[in-house]
Amino acid sequence: MTEDSQSHGDDDPSGDGLPLDRRDFLRTVVAGAAMDRNMADNALLLDDTDRPAAVGTETPQGDTSDPVAKREYFPVKSDFLSVRGLAPDQNTSVGGNVWRSGGVFSVADLASEYDVNRDAVSVRELRTPQSVGSAMSVDQLGWDNWLDDYEREGAEGVEVPPGGDVSQLISLVNQQTDGKFRGVGSGHSHSEAAVPEDLFSDIKNLEGELPRPWLRDPGDDFWDPKKDPNRDPPTRDHLIRLRGGTILKKLNRKILPNPGVDGRKPLALPNMGAWDGQTLAGAINTSTHGSGLGLGTFADLVRSVEIITVPESQYESDEPHVRMFRVEPSDGVTDPRKFARDAGTHDMVLVQDDDIFHSVVVGYGSMGMVYAYTLELREPFWLREENTFETWGTFDPYQEAQPSNNRHYQFLVNIVEPQLDVFTGTAPSNAPAPLCLVRKRNEVSARGRTPTERFNTQNEVEKYVEAFLTPYTGFDPSKLKNLDFSVALNRVMNFNIGDLVAPDPPFKAPPGGTRGRHETASYIALRRKQDLNPNDLTKAEPPVDTITTEIAVPASDVVPAVDAVIDYVLNNPRLFPAPLGVRFTAGSPHFFSPEYGRETAMLELPIPLPDTLQQEFDDVKTHYDTPPALPGQPYLKPKKIFFQKLKELNQSIRVAKTENHDNVGPGFLDHMLSIDVAKAELEKLEDKLVRQFDGRPHMGKHNTVDTSESRSYMQPGNMYPEYDKWLDAYRYFNHTGTFDGEFTARKTP
Repeated sequence: MTEDSQSHGDDDPSGDGLPLDRRDFLRTVVAGAAMDRNMADNALLLDDTDRPAAVGTETPQGDTSDPVAKREYFPVKSDFLSVRGLAPDQNTSVGGNVWRSGGVFSVADLASEYDVNRDAVSVRELRTPQSVGSAMSVDQLGWDNWLDDYEREGAEGVEVPPGGDVSQLISLVNQQTDGKFRGVGSGHSHSEAAVPEDLFSDIKNLEGELPRPWLRDPGDDFWDPKKDPNRDPPTRDHLIRLRGGTILKKLNRKILPNPGVDGRKPLALPNMGAWDGQTLAGAINTSTHGSGLGLGTFADLVRSVEIITVPESQYESDEPHVRMFRVEPSDGVTDPRKFARDAGTHDMVLVQDDDIFHSVVVGYGSMGMVYAYTLELREPFWLREENTFETWGTFDPYQEAQPSNNRHYQFLVNIVEPQLDVFTGTAPSNAPAPLCLVRKRNEVSARGRTPTERFNTQNEVEKYVEAFLTPYTGFDPSKLKNLDFSVALNRVMNFNIGDLVAPDPPFKAPPGGTRGRHETASYIALRRKQDLNPNDLTKAEPPVDTITTEIAVPASDVVPAVDAVIDYVLNNPRLFPAPLGVRFTAGSPHFFSPEYGRETAMLELPIPLPDTLQQEFDDVKTHYDTPPALPGQPYLKPKKIFFQKLKELNQSIRVAKTENHDNVGPGFLDHMLSIDVAKAELEKLEDKLVRQFDGRPHMGKHNTVDTSESRSYMQPGNMYPEYDKWLDAYRYFNHTGTFDGEFTARKTP
């Protein structure tokens, strides 16, 4: 083998590079190098019974150790292989095409037998399994998330080319191995999960559906559930391969409802969260969820993930090597023979291993840059939505959430009304039980109907913020001016949870109809609010600025956990002006998912951060201000009167605490004026639920999970039984630290 002008090596910036399986094959041919045996097995379809012992390499009797020590954190068997060791047994039909008389072995025939591409190759290509292209220019300076609480002013953004050609992506990652690099999506996370250190790429250009050339054949026993009663195989016709930057809104409204690549029939997501502006990779990497005790998270839809990594090298320990893997469970959907024989079209190594798969899928962007996922979805379906109002303590949410009772079940707890009673003199123990909005969605037949959109209702946080900021509109100025807010706050503000569902039925009438519906397509019903731009697939309006924490507790503990939240807010000097949301999910097999290994109730407490509140406070003066409000010059407009009294009440509580040397904290609204104060409040609740209920914080929301010694119960190793396996996979795939950031700084040792 010689240098050749046709080579696709480092010297040709336009080349796609050789497939990794072929490089491994050629590397072994040239040097008999140490390599991962399963990579050779996947490429050549050999197992231990097919491969004869290499000449002169018999293992001494009683010595069962591997020639190369097995890596505990990446369970792939490794040993030294000779070219002869790769060949099939001489007595097989395949071996007859490779071996010649006299024990002569033909490398060329072996390559031909297994369809290994035989184009000329340079020695440089054998040295490193990576594609190198032309340098990509910086197109963005600085990064921040949607709340602007996580930002990197000096971070440089490199554009992912439209269409997301995989060779360009490998080249992109290869060029960033000297710095910290992360792929970023919609920036909707409330945590440090997506924060880049040095370099980042917005993956939203990495979108769309891809062919599925390597699936096992339709007649393969793999798909037949009758062949093994202990297996629940996927349904082949329900599989779809998608690039990781695909926006969920486009997926729901354009890609899935229509026939697709390779004759794919229309499909639908079995479940989804309340917002569809996320990228697929963002939703999966953070284990985003909807509600349904019999339904998993987004991550649980994954059957295969294609990820570009910078793993530990078996060959040169001090140099970064960019590799692309297709990772699946041990009984994966990919046919290894097809995958190997198609090696000339992809730059991937197939890994079918349960532990590695369940580590990589929920990796929070820390193991590499995902190119594509193969998901198992379902046929399109409709849902019927029913909304009822029930007093907390009068229903059993865990039983109601059972899949035999409801497919999708969730509820909101109106914690603000009893808080207002406590604020105006009622003892917490005597506060009335809160009213809950209970939402049930169950599958119905579409009956050939055209789906209609949700009526234009606000989501729960927006509605409550409006109720908080605009109650003055119903008051005569003189009455409002004479009202003592400290004893009448519950009369001023009306947080009616019934306002969250208006009108009823929740969905619009069909064209020409006069009555609304309770039924529509699943992707509309599962969305929290009406999509104001359903035909603009690039726009999914974000909710009002809100910081939240969400804690996963065992589903059977949902009642005492909700009681603990109610007790917390009723005995807290701050007002929490948004309802507590409760959703349910099935247990997840993915090691770093909050739902790992158990049925889960997700408790989410939001704190809104309305810019207008600070603006309204700035526009009025009280006698606590410097300079103070002038006496004898009262405000005349209800809006000014309202915000002056509200600001004065907040300041009076703050001053009283200071005078009494009370360390409880600031005024009852200060957490709505400062995101740092809001986070501190959420952290207290997080601490309570983690300690009392073995809670696991959602790491895409605000959380304080870290590896520090100060709070052992917040260490991931004490929350997640298989954390060490996840950590080992992270150390292998991100060996050089290319994909490190704030998340890994806190979540790994």
